[in-house]
Amino acid sequence: MTKDKNTKMEKNRLNTKTGKAETNQFVQMVLAALKGNQPLVYNINNIYTSNKPRMHAWRSLSKAEKLFLVSILIVDNTWEAVTTRFSIEFIKRSLLQNCRESINTYISRRMRANLKNMLGYYPMFAFVLEYDNPNIFHLHGIIKVDDRYNEIRKAILITAFGRKYRDNEIPASIKIKFKRIYDKIGWCNYMQKDEQDIYIHQELLQEIQRLYENLRNSQRKRRKVDA
Repeated sequence: MTKDKNTKMEKNRLNTKTGKAETNQFVQMVLAALKGNQPLVYNINNIYTSNKPRMHAWRSLSKAEKLFLVSILIVDNTWEAVTTRFSIEFIKRSLLQNCRESINTYISRRMRANLKNMLGYYPMFAFVLEYDNPNIFHLHGIIKVDDRYNEIRKAILITAFGRKYRDNEIPASIKIKFKRIYDKIGWCNYMQKDEQDIYIHQELLQEIQRLYENLRNSQRKRRKVDA
């Protein structure tokens, strides 16, 4: 089965009541495995995992579940929520590229290039695209800003609107919005409120896989001790 067909099947499943319930159960299971449900990045040594639901193998997790892991395990006060529009010209180029690579891949590739050009590196990020209609979309995401907020904002604007982004007719207040993330799970739910493709930065995927598997292994060891 092709990757595109797998992605479509996953999106269709997650859009059902059963799929949404499964994702919610997964989120509650991970939260239950974290001692005290700490709001920021957790300490892997401070977990209580005995008599909790068994955590699934990493390979069986959906992209939606992995995005929730990002929000639960990674996002802290060095991250911000971001929403950005795109110029009509950029959207047209994205749609034309879609025959060779996904629109998400095209956007992420351009964004990484501009971030690296501006910062000397590109920070971890994840996003989904929300479609206003089949030919118009905007982005909701999360990005690690640290102390480079202004440069990151400019790099994303250049990606979405080109170097003359100030000349674009879309009002500046709508072009791009950054906001502190006070409700991580709520923002993650909002990002996935419709049928959308999910993009997660590769290094971010590796980081949450490491944290998740450490948590899962700790749970398994605790179960053996309590058996």
